Amino acid sequence: DCTCKRFVEIWNLVFTQFNRVGENDLKPLPNKNIDTGMGLERITAVMQSARTNFDTDLFIPIIKKIKELELTGLFSEGIDEKKRKVIADHLRAAVFAIAEGLLPSNEDRGYVIRKLIRRAYIGALEPFLFKIVPVIIELMGNVYPELIERYENIVFVIKEEEERFEETLSVGLPRLKDIMDNNIEHKKIQGKDLFKLVDTYGLPLEVIEQISKKQGYSIDIEGFDILMKQAKELSRKGSNIENNIFVESIFSKAPDTQLSDKDTENIHIAFIVKDGKIVDKANKEDQVAIITSPQCTSFYKESGGQTGDTGTIKDENTCVEIKNTVLSENKIVHICVIKNGEIKTGQKMIIERDCQRNKKIACNHTATHLLQSALRQVLGERVKQSGSAVDENRLRFDFTYTKKMTQEQLQQVEEIVNRNIKASVCVEKKVMDKEKAREEGAIALFGEKYGDKVRVVTIGDCSKEFCGGSHVDNTKDIGLFKIINESSIASGIRRIEAITGNEVIEDVRRNYDRMLGDLAKLQEQSKEMSLDVARFKADLFSELEGFVNILEKSIKEGTVSFVQLEEFYYAIYPKYEKIKADILKEQKKSEKQNKKTSHEDFDEYIADVLLASPFCTNDIDVFCKKLDKCNMNVLRSIADEVRGKHPKRLYVLLSESEGKANMIVTYSYDLKGKNINASEIVKKLCDYIDGSGGGRPDFAQAGGKDPKGIDKVIANAKDIISEMLNK
Repeated sequence: DCTCKRFVEIWNLVFTQFNRVGENDLKPLPNKNIDTGMGLERITAVMQSARTNFDTDLFIPIIKKIKELELTGLFSEGIDEKKRKVIADHLRAAVFAIAEGLLPSNEDRGYVIRKLIRRAYIGALEPFLFKIVPVIIELMGNVYPELIERYENIVFVIKEEEERFEETLSVGLPRLKDIMDNNIEHKKIQGKDLFKLVDTYGLPLEVIEQISKKQGYSIDIEGFDILMKQAKELSRKGSNIENNIFVESIFSKAPDTQLSDKDTENIHIAFIVKDGKIVDKANKEDQVAIITSPQCTSFYKESGGQTGDTGTIKDENTCVEIKNTVLSENKIVHICVIKNGEIKTGQKMIIERDCQRNKKIACNHTATHLLQSALRQVLGERVKQSGSAVDENRLRFDFTYTKKMTQEQLQQVEEIVNRNIKASVCVEKKVMDKEKAREEGAIALFGEKYGDKVRVVTIGDCSKEFCGGSHVDNTKDIGLFKIINESSIASGIRRIEAITGNEVIEDVRRNYDRMLGDLAKLQEQSKEMSLDVARFKADLFSELEGFVNILEKSIKEGTVSFVQLEEFYYAIYPKYEKIKADILKEQKKSEKQNKKTSHEDFDEYIADVLLASPFCTNDIDVFCKKLDKCNMNVLRSIADEVRGKHPKRLYVLLSESEGKANMIVTYSYDLKGKNINASEIVKKLCDYIDGSGGGRPDFAQAGGKDPKGIDKVIANAKDIISEMLNK
């Protein structure tokens, strides 16, 4: 309790003895330990007779670099020694975390990294933290070589996070100023405004507190906390089936049961959980978690990115669908929906695993290992897995890389994976000592917890990884591999989605059908523009027809090869894309030409109309004029223009466009209310062009199928209009 600051604590003891599994429920740990808290920095401070960790050679070079950057006018205001220490400490922690595969995000550990970087950045006028990274790596790189290996990725991630935060501040700070200006009388920021600044604009609470305090404003932190709590509860309500029924500690109360390694087994219901509570029975459509006796170890438990196994639990009157399988409190738990009947504790039933689904999952999981190996070959050893998801339909693989992959790189990766599939490489699954596995070069996923014994999956010379998932026995069982998407999901993280086996063949079929449909639509659209799409399509259709015939034969014989798929994806499909682009280009060119012609000739059209010879009836001059190469849009524009030029005029404007007749009837503004109905006139005249039309009394239009009838309109207009105007 001494406050004289003469003493510095370098050691304290924490006795770790129990694991909390529920409220007032502590279980002794099998291996108890003592945490001293004396890390590298504290030992270094003692050995170097330094007053604090920041006065050691672990931090002095970092703080020196920060001071150098200060001299460039980097900060809006001067910073003190405390702020320098915050920057050094936070940035160093972020560098190590990013090197291990953690990335800034809004969830879990990623949120901690984001907070560290953003707290260090606060007060700066532009991104600067990435400039300090080389100093940290120079200090620690000899001991932690992964920092040197991932230098480029670390700098990229930190700089991009700084830029994102800079953008957040540029949007949020003006909004904070507006709120302050609106509350200048009470000098207080209300909870609802505080919540909006944080939740909607992403402004950190710490920044708001600093600025508010400086400007003499208080903040309603209690109101903010209430709204934040409500938002979190709302988010939890939107959780999925498993979150609604899954309360992990509750399964510690389930009885221990025997084990079975069979895919189909006679069991009885040993334990039921519904809505987070232990129940004795459940009914149709209930979502439940079930433990059986015996527990079936053949069911894969969701972990390592692989979804859990599914199946059914049945008797004569009841059908329970297993949607997923997980491990909780060392017990196999089936997440289920009751489709028919009801279940009760002790009820005898039959459980059956969906083995066919698991085989598809195994293909995708082994393909994921082959994919990682191929990526490291094409992009370099700096590629590091940062997540994955595997189910029966597709695989997803997330990895550290700062750039978008090129089409050539993706093609290379596909070729390597398919080459290893075709090579029929045996897949070995072996349990061994963790340290021995590391010595042999097995790759472990960061963040996963491993025991002393680990399962290692080895695929020939191309892949060796820690993995407890489902895998094929031989790569030939995968059949085919195809990347369907590559994208960015976070700073320095790319994602590849891929499919295997029959899904690849189905993808070819889907693309083939889409190609035919697209080209048919384009051909129909192009008829109106007189484009000859047939000349674009002939060669492609010939290739497609030949390819599909060979593919169908290969599918029947089970001999589909990646070479065939390469022909489709890298020869035929790009040709289709080019043809499609060429047709669209021709269409745009045609549209542009029409538009260009219309604009260039607009003044000439106006002159043609105004200089035409009218006939006079009932003291009104009637201009009836045909205009060449003029579509309906241009015709309307001309009509709008000329009707305002001179009084006591009526216009009948006609044109032929895209094989159809267009007609507009309108009159000068001074004739409104003079018992002249343009709509009625159009309806009378449109019979000559085999069309129909209508509109307002002062402006009407018609379209017709027979452009040859335009001359008949001009020939008969005088008699018809004179008769109508002289009624």
